[in-house]
Amino acid sequence: MLPLLLSALLAASPAAPVVEVRALSFDEPRIALAVEGDAGKPQPLTLHSHALTHGLKLRCPEGRLTFYREGKDPEGKPLLVPAVAAAVPPEGGTFLAVVHGRGERLAMSLIPDTGNRTGGGTLRIFNLCNRPLGLNFPGAREVLAPGRDFLLRPAVKAEDYGQGQFLLADGEEWKVAGGLRWLQLEDVRTLWFVMPDPSQPGIVSFRGIEERIAPEPVVAPPANGAATAARKPAAR
Repeated sequence: MLPLLLSALLAASPAAPVVEVRALSFDEPRIALAVEGDAGKPQPLTLHSHALTHGLKLRCPEGRLTFYREGKDPEGKPLLVPAVAAAVPPEGGTFLAVVHGRGERLAMSLIPDTGNRTGGGTLRIFNLCNRPLGLNFPGAREVLAPGRDFLLRPAVKAEDYGQGQFLLADGEEWKVAGGLRWLQLEDVRTLWFVMPDPSQPGIVSFRGIEERIAPEPVVAPPANGAATAARKPAAR
């Protein structure tokens, strides 16, 4: 009877979602955090403002992705103290995690990551504001809903500078909330994260992360001698 009851309870308990995530600090240049490793042991994780972390594959008990700070219990043993968390869907997935805030007041925005769908020379813009964001860029005039992203290949020649604007609605008018200037490089893609500036209403702050696109490997054809040798019948 007991084994059957345990089996029923396990079947009724949903498995913890598994996510793959790369993380970024938006406001602090560097944040020392940790994730839960094997057997509950702390695994250090340092977030930077200039680059995403390497990919992490993490279980999310209770449907929440949690980053911790390392502490110690009264006996001096390592202890994980929750620092920031965000809900994840039951099916898990692949995400970019943007941690914003300072000191003990942190929040985290999880953005579904579609992987390497952005090629060289593209800008991928994420609206992390709680309101629509207007985009005025060479080759694109768009209104981006909160929590959505837009993939743009600007109408700018390679190795020229491009300029674009972010806009926020003020009543029935759109007003410039920030400007962007970049060097158009065809072997680089840039992820732009846009958030409201807490100290200046009507203004946005943004962070760009460049990722170099590795060229496709070139496979040289075999030398004539090697090709001829390959066509020779095997010796009997």
